[in-house]
Amino acid sequence: MEDEKDAAVEEWLKGEGFIAATRALRTGGDYPGIVYVVHIGVPYGLIDFAQETGRGGRAREEVDLIILLEDSEYRQLKRQEAAELTVDELAMQRFIQTREC
Repeated sequence: MEDEKDAAVEEWLKGEGFIAATRALRTGGDYPGIVYVVHIGVPYGLIDFAQETGRGGRAREEVDLIILLEDSEYRQLKRQEAAELTVDELAMQRFIQTREC
């Protein structure tokens, strides 16, 4: 299984196709050429989110980032009270609810 993963990453690094990965890809990796990052679900917090999405733009490329949420996830996020959240979670909530960067 590891050989398959390694082969898939090697092909991707050569510019062949795309790769879908868990947050484990962020660990210790410095991969130039990542220009699209799609995050599925509400990130744990802004610190984790920055680490995960920080894989993009390593060679100073412009990066497009999308956070995909189900309607129910977004509604739940909007209902959460600031007092219920850590500072990190609150920062992530506010980032997601911001309309413009």
